[in-house]
Amino acid sequence: MMRLFHKNSNQTQPKPYPPHRLYLRFVSMHICTAMEYKSSFFMSLFGMTLTSAASLAAIAVLFNRFHTVDGYTFSEVLLCYSTILMAFSLSEIWLRGFDTFSGQVQSGGFDRLLLRPRSLLFSVLCTRIEFARLGRFLLGVTVMIIACTTTELVWTPARVTAYLLMLIGATVFFCALMICHAAFCFFTVEGLEFMNIFTHGGKELGSYPLDIYGSPALIYFFTFLVPLACAQYYPFLYLTDRSDSLLYLFSPLWTFVFLGAVLIFWRIGVKHYQSTGS
Repeated sequence: MMRLFHKNSNQTQPKPYPPHRLYLRFVSMHICTAMEYKSSFFMSLFGMTLTSAASLAAIAVLFNRFHTVDGYTFSEVLLCYSTILMAFSLSEIWLRGFDTFSGQVQSGGFDRLLLRPRSLLFSVLCTRIEFARLGRFLLGVTVMIIACTTTELVWTPARVTAYLLMLIGATVFFCALMICHAAFCFFTVEGLEFMNIFTHGGKELGSYPLDIYGSPALIYFFTFLVPLACAQYYPFLYLTDRSDSLLYLFSPLWTFVFLGAVLIFWRIGVKHYQSTGS
């Protein structure tokens, strides 16, 4: 009788959702929430697109006057700009919960996440998904198509690989920065505004190849400390035939090392977390 009872009780226990299915449910919830206020969503979508289009217009005006900048053509800069814009947009869409993480720490909302039977990174990832940022991504895709069709580059398998690694590396880089921004909140409670120098500032800085700024120190800084150059500058040199070094081709992989270091910093922050209350 006891064996039968245990057997039946085990059968009635619900099976836990696998992480990918649970995440898809959260995505579905965020989509339904956004569609409850369709006018607000589409206005935000249009506003995000218009903001990025303004910086694109500035690039167009610059090249209309000078035609080339430090040897780079308009199509080449568009290719660089679109890649960084798409990478930044992807990180903003899916990791918005880390970008606004300071609010959870200040309100004590992070305490609720500590009670959930899921990893903290997964829980924060699911708290907020900003589909309004999709406008920036679609603009980046459009600019990328225009750049690919107007550039004189011949798209060999090596160049396609370089471009894909550039896009993946830049996405990983911005995702790592957002997690790092959130990790600082364990020590400061409030978000540190200087991190925007590397997130939003990195997006603007990365719109052009880094050597047009004429500062080797800037390239060294964004190579060894904050590896934006590894995700953008070096693979772009390989892509545009300004270098044939395989180190430049595979330099975006260094961003995964940067992400690993940021995740270690996140775990250290979690261990030092002290509840702030509400």
